[in-house]
Amino acid sequence: MKKSNIVQLSVAMFLLACFYSSCYYDNEEALYPSAIINTNCDLSNVTFTNHVLPIFRAYCLSCHSSSEAQANGGGFTFETYAQISAKSATILASIKHTNSTPMPQGGGKLDDCKISQIEKWISNGLPNN
Repeated sequence: MKKSNIVQLSVAMFLLACFYSSCYYDNEEALYPSAIINTNCDLSNVTFTNHVLPIFRAYCLSCHSSSEAQANGGGFTFETYAQISAKSATILASIKHTNSTPMPQGGGKLDDCKISQIEKWISNGLPNN
């Protein structure tokens, strides 16, 4: 094979490799899920009654109600402000999956907005509103 053909073939292979490697697409959500900010999550006026309690009713009471707590909820009941606020730090670690008992048990992690709402309520001093 002539030297000029080898050079042309090498250049063509190099350009082909560059072309295929430049056609790689990823979306930002798949690459950096924690960096995506949910713009639909309003944290400006988080209240216990309107935000926190409905999350507990929807995701926690199947195991942590007074009728289920002993059998399925480890003895913890989360039906009232007093019960939830007393365990808020432990609850937050559990729903963020940063301790040894991730919650909801056997279920997926709560979405970031719900976790942020509970976190905001806690950082605001656990108001009973």
